[in-house]
Amino acid sequence: MLKRFAILITFVFSVVLIYEVYLSKENEIAKDTKWHGLKKDIDKQVVGTPVPERINKGQGHQHEHGHKAPRENQNRMPASLQEHSPFISDAPEWKRDLGEELLQSEDSDAEVYIKEEKRISKIEHNKMNHYRHVTIQILRTHSPNTSYEALIDQNGKVTKTWARTKFEPVGENSEVYIEL
Repeated sequence: MLKRFAILITFVFSVVLIYEVYLSKENEIAKDTKWHGLKKDIDKQVVGTPVPERINKGQGHQHEHGHKAPRENQNRMPASLQEHSPFISDAPEWKRDLGEELLQSEDSDAEVYIKEEKRISKIEHNKMNHYRHVTIQILRTHSPNTSYEALIDQNGKVTKTWARTKFEPVGENSEVYIEL
């Protein structure tokens, strides 16, 4: 009986010892890593940089380095692009033309609504390009409605789209859709 008790005590202590060694190795590995999922385990610090005071045009003196004070109505475009117009010239009937182009691939019961959000000017390939950021809604009676955002160039053509409504068929027949 005493022999069985000694074997049982030895077995229990060996299991506890193996478990403690296993946990200590896991803790060492966890201490070495600095990432936990998608969040870094370091405090974020925001450091500001000092900005020198602005000298107004009326003060009439120069900066310490010999530069003149900045002008108030200074054009911020690069010198090579200043001959281009900074605004989009209003293309006549661009919404109607775009709507007709979008309706060509739709059924006869579809309606298109275009809402201009804002105008954007981008420098691409050393040229100033002007775009319109629009929201396009397509309403249908026999199939799901959809909407998306797009960039429209100066010619009224869609150059980029995003935020499109996605639908998935539900059930045995594919006539029922849910919006994702």
